Amino acid sequence: MVTLKLANEQVQKLKKRANQDRQISTTLETSRPYTRYEVLTAHIWRCSTKARKHQREQPTACAITIDSRKRLQSPLPFSYFGNGVFYIMASCTSGDLLSKSLGFGASKVRLAIESTNGGGKYYGNPNVGVINWMNLPFEGIDFGWGKEIHFGPAYHKVDGDLWILRSGDEDESLLIVICLLVEHVKAFKKYFFDDI
Repeated sequence: MVTLKLANEQVQKLKKRANQDRQISTTLETSRPYTRYEVLTAHIWRCSTKARKHQREQPTACAITIDSRKRLQSPLPFSYFGNGVFYIMASCTSGDLLSKSLGFGASKVRLAIESTNGGGKYYGNPNVGVINWMNLPFEGIDFGWGKEIHFGPAYHKVDGDLWILRSGDEDESLLIVICLLVEHVKAFKKYFFDDI
């Protein structure tokens, strides 16, 4: 597992670029700006595709976890404690993902979220699985054992799984925790920061 820190300024730069792409293109969905989650997910998906050196025709998918609490009929009660998530898949070819704009990747993520289309659950290469922990509280959680000493994913070995979570710093930075095969880590880090 590798942990990368992303400053709020870097996130805003990615959002600006993806949303400029959205405004320029007539083929992308244009009703509202892309969220930081949609943009970060697209950026990570693109960087992992580059690092893994996929062929243009290689199909690739990005599994996204969706909070089902408000999407279910009847919704889960606010007091429900436990997982209420399901996976959806955004997909395209590696060639389309890399040759088109960041906004194209964000549009694929948005389309999957809005259509809640389901799909396969294999993550590893050529796919990634993105788990959004940006809105989880991580301070003051006490299950009767005292104050927390760590917040984050446990040791994990599934190629392509990753988490986006708040760093806990006041600067609104984010942490990206990703599991990749060792031979792809160096290239992923390079693309992750160079492509911002």
